Amino acid sequence: LGVALLGYLVKLAETYVSEDVGWTATNALRTDLTNHCLQLDLAFHNAHTPGELIERVDGDVSQLAHFFAQLVIQLLGQLLLMFGILIVLYWEGWQIGLAFTGFAIVALLILTSLRNFATQQLKEERQASAALFGFLEERLGGMEDLCANGAAAYIMHRLFGLMRTLWRKSSQAALRAAIFGSLIGIWFEIGAALALGALLFHWAAISVGTVYFALYLRAHAGHAPGTAHAGVTESARSQRQPIAH
Repeated sequence: LGVALLGYLVKLAETYVSEDVGWTATNALRTDLTNHCLQLDLAFHNAHTPGELIERVDGDVSQLAHFFAQLVIQLLGQLLLMFGILIVLYWEGWQIGLAFTGFAIVALLILTSLRNFATQQLKEERQASAALFGFLEERLGGMEDLCANGAAAYIMHRLFGLMRTLWRKSSQAALRAAIFGSLIGIWFEIGAALALGALLFHWAAISVGTVYFALYLRAHAGHAPGTAHAGVTESARSQRQPIAH
């Protein structure tokens, strides 16, 4: 009971600290972006509607809140978990420990090489969202004139077009992110279960029980909150297009 209570207290403290860090960082970023926009010339503000700027300054930055809040905690936590699992595997047998060390290194290389797999699609999604909010802000501000001139049907036609574009971009981004996560998941399953487990068992370096034990540890790491292939979509969505150049 005491251990469970301590765990809840640690989780509460972690949530408070991570949220405080996330909001402090993002509020500072909002301040910098707003100050930057105010210093730009009139040509920039003629090219970008107020609604688009609001979505960029607030919406895009809000996407980074979870990233800033959980980055250090999840990174350190997963590194400690990985080293702990490797230590247990080396204690069980140096062959399986060495094999899973190589497996982890290759997995990190794959993650590094594919880190930009969905970045372009996610940038396009955020751009489509900003365009939609910019359109809504301008049309809602001139609603009386639009209704007086009978432009409601035209406005709805434009709105449906922007919504369709956002839906397409969001679908493409989600598909890319899902493929990325699936590739990592397939590598973990095939690499751990077939390549390492079967190969070491074939060499009689480990027993069936040891294979099960190693796969159990890998599954525990793979399904823990915030792991690499479980949180890949959230990490990818933290890479956003800047508001202005």
